[in-house]
Amino acid sequence: MLKILMSRPGCGCLVSEMKKKLLSAAALGVALLLASGAGAVEPWREGTSGLEFINVAGGCYQMGQDEAEKADLTMLAGEEGARLAFGDELPTHEVCVPDFNLGRHEVTVAAFSKFVEATGYRTGAEIAGGCQEYPIPRYRWEENPKRNWREPGFTQKADEPVVCLSWNDTRAFADWLSKANPGKAFRLPTEAEWEFAARDRGRIKNFDTAFKLDDLGWHAVNSPRRTSPVGRKKAGELGVFDLYGNVWEWVGDYYSRRAYGSSSKENPTGPTQGDLRVLRGGGWNSFAWDCRAAKRDHAAAAHRDTNLGFRLVYTGK
Repeated sequence: MLKILMSRPGCGCLVSEMKKKLLSAAALGVALLLASGAGAVEPWREGTSGLEFINVAGGCYQMGQDEAEKADLTMLAGEEGARLAFGDELPTHEVCVPDFNLGRHEVTVAAFSKFVEATGYRTGAEIAGGCQEYPIPRYRWEENPKRNWREPGFTQKADEPVVCLSWNDTRAFADWLSKANPGKAFRLPTEAEWEFAARDRGRIKNFDTAFKLDDLGWHAVNSPRRTSPVGRKKAGELGVFDLYGNVWEWVGDYYSRRAYGSSSKENPTGPTQGDLRVLRGGGWNSFAWDCRAAKRDHAAAAHRDTNLGFRLVYTGK
């Protein structure tokens, strides 16, 4: 029997009452990336924030849930459960993206602090009512007006991913970097760019007992139930860290459950309007089925919580 667990606010995530081994990605057999770090290029360091970026050569790939994943998720949740929880990952479709430069890490507390010190910026959580947190042992998401990126409810180190930021806050940070770097446009990645990088330029590699989710990122089973310093797990072959777990990541697209049915092949940027924005990657409070390249989640642009951060890309203007 399956029940619903809120592993992040606004997301109904399926949790099995079967044996613990089903919580491992190996037992679930979901498609995850082999993180060997081979073939990574030398990163470029942005001087204002200290963030590093990796050049990702563009290409074409099959975006979305593959047949092996579909079978595993159906086994996990049942046909109807899989359709409801993961149906927005279908249909699988070919997508081509041009070259882009992706943040090697999620944006850290240190980098965001430099932005605030330079601009005096105040986040949505500081202005308008705080941030959602997941206090333990109550194990449920709660609004806390005292929570924000400075005080998320746990003491963060400078190299941990900044949290309690809305989609709008991330855009303000990106605009600051764009102004500091003439000729470069910083922004959130598109869904298509994010998944292309998470799959090491679009390749599908099924996860097995030799390559564990524990090697790639922090999730509900191995995390301290809070953020962890970036870059402590293995990088993918592009040299990018923490695409799976640690914190969910805002991307640029509006969310639509049916987006893949009408997606363009060439460099898609998602729907032109909507009420929600897309989240990717899973976080410290997510189970294995949410820490997959194909997994999509969503939240209102003003939403903030302690399991949600971001990374940026840049391209030439």
